[in-house]
Amino acid sequence: MAASSLFSQWDRQKPLDLSLDLKAPTPPTSSLPNTPESNPSTSFIPIVVEPPQRVYIPQPNIENRKGFGLLRHDRHNMQQDEKPSSPIATLPGTNLLKVDEIRKTSSRRPSLTSLLSLNRRSSNATPSADETSLVSPSTPSQSTSTALQTPLLLEKYGICQDKSVGEGATAIIRLVRRRGHDTILAAKEFRKRSRNESERQYMKRMTSEFCISKPLDHENVIQTFDLLKDDRGRWCTVLEWCAGGDVFNILKDVDLTDDEIDCLFKQLVQGVHYLHTSGVAHRDIKPENLVLTATGTLKIIDFGVADVVQSCFEKESRMCAGYVGSEPFLSPEVFTGDEYDGKALDVWSTAITWYGMQFKALPFDKAKKEDTFYTEFLAARRQRNWPPLVQCNMKERECLYGMLDPEPTRRWTIEKVLNCAWLDSVETCKFAHTSNGAEHHHYIKALDKRS
Repeated sequence: MAASSLFSQWDRQKPLDLSLDLKAPTPPTSSLPNTPESNPSTSFIPIVVEPPQRVYIPQPNIENRKGFGLLRHDRHNMQQDEKPSSPIATLPGTNLLKVDEIRKTSSRRPSLTSLLSLNRRSSNATPSADETSLVSPSTPSQSTSTALQTPLLLEKYGICQDKSVGEGATAIIRLVRRRGHDTILAAKEFRKRSRNESERQYMKRMTSEFCISKPLDHENVIQTFDLLKDDRGRWCTVLEWCAGGDVFNILKDVDLTDDEIDCLFKQLVQGVHYLHTSGVAHRDIKPENLVLTATGTLKIIDFGVADVVQSCFEKESRMCAGYVGSEPFLSPEVFTGDEYDGKALDVWSTAITWYGMQFKALPFDKAKKEDTFYTEFLAARRQRNWPPLVQCNMKERECLYGMLDPEPTRRWTIEKVLNCAWLDSVETCKFAHTSNGAEHHHYIKALDKRS
C-alpha cells in the first residue's frame, strides 16, 4: 500500500452543512496536557465566529474505488454504470462467504506486518518504539501580527519534504522532521480558497476543524499540534504522523484475523467513546478516516465535519443538522432532513465500519427504504436472523443489533457498546501482544535508528 493513501480526501459535489459551534470541547482534566511543551501557543490564530452558514464542498468521487476486497457478496454493490456507490465496493457475485473461507488464500497476500514495514521505509521515518507518545514541540509564543506575516512552519518545525505523502481536494500532506530530533510529523497544507468561498468562510473552515481537534488527547485519536503558515503563505495544520496507512487500504491488501478485527474495532469504540465524553460528534466515521501507527495503534482522523454537541456547562447534548459524511455510513434519521443526534450517528457508522472490516463490503448503499437491501435488513433484524450476523456469537449479535437499531432513541450508546460483554472480553494489543501473550500482526518492530 502506498503511503500516499494516508489522509486521502474525496472530491465532493453536494452542499454540506459545516455550521460548527467553535466552542472547543473540554476533555477530562486528567487527559489534557498542561505543560508548555505539550500545548504550544496558538494565540495567534485568527478565530472567526459568525452566524451559521453553508459551505459548499464537493461530494465524494469514488471512481478509483472499484473492486475493493475479494469477498463475493450475495448482491451487486455497484450501480448500473459499474461505478461504486460507496467507498467500499464489492465485486458482484454469488453467495455471502464467511471470512474464514476467504482467508484460505491469505498465503498469497502480504501480511499487515510487511505492509507496515514497507510504509515506514517509504517515509524514511525513524520513530521511537512507541509512536503514539509524540509530544507537541515547544516554541516561544508568537503575536498575532507576527504570525500573519511570518512563515512559522519553517521556524518551528523545519523544512517539509518536497514530495507529498497524501493529496486531496482541500489539502496536501507533507512530512516534516523537527530540527535535531527524530520525530516525524505531518503538515497538512490547505489549498488556497476557491473563488466561490469568501476569506471569512475559508478561515472558519480551517479554524473550526483545528479548534475541535486541538484539545483532544487520547491514544485512539490523532493528535493535532498547530495551525500556522508555511513559507509560501499557505495555512497548515501540524499533526501526528501515522506511518501504517488508513484502514481502507489496509483492508484491500491484508486479511485480518477475527482477533485482530476485534482489537481494531475496540480501539475504534474507545476513540469514539472519548470523543463523546468530550462533547464531540465526529459524523464521518469510516475506514478511510481511521489510520494506524507503525506499531498498530488505531487513530481517528479528519474532524472536518465534526460538531461540538455538548460543552462542559451543558447537561444534555445538542442536536445536529446538515447532511454530512458518506452515505453508506449515515444512519437512517439523517436522511429525513430533520435534526438528529450526532452521537447516535457515530454509533451507527461505527457498526457499519465493523461490517466493512469483517466482510470487505457494505450491507447497503444507504439506510433508506428505497434501498432493497436495507429493507431486507430491517425485516431480518426484527427476527434476529440477518445472514451476515448468523456466524457471530450471541454476545456479538446483541451488540451489533443494538448499534444498528433504526430508532436512534433506542440505539445503544457508545458507552454501552464499550461495556458490553463482547468488548469487555476483547484485549487490545500494545506493541503486537496482549497481556495474555496473544500476538497480533497489525504491528511491526521498531526499525533500528539510522544515522
